[in-house]
Amino acid sequence: MRTNEMLADSGGNMLSPELKKLMHDLENGADNIEINAEAMLKELHELDEVEEIIQESLSLSGKVCPTCGRSLL
Repeated sequence: MRTNEMLADSGGNMLSPELKKLMHDLENGADNIEINAEAMLKELHELDEVEEIIQESLSLSGKVCPTCGRSLL
């Protein structure tokens, strides 16, 4: 599963299926946590390849917020 597909499938969260399962188990205090090591490693490698994006407007217009691009009118 590609990282973009993980985002779309999870409603915008960065967690892939194995990481979601692990988080759920840890939050619920599971005593016996089973991890699919091969799937987890694959998901971690995919997340490691995600580029960080700075969401900053490059607009020179004074009529929009320079940070979010919203209209100031």
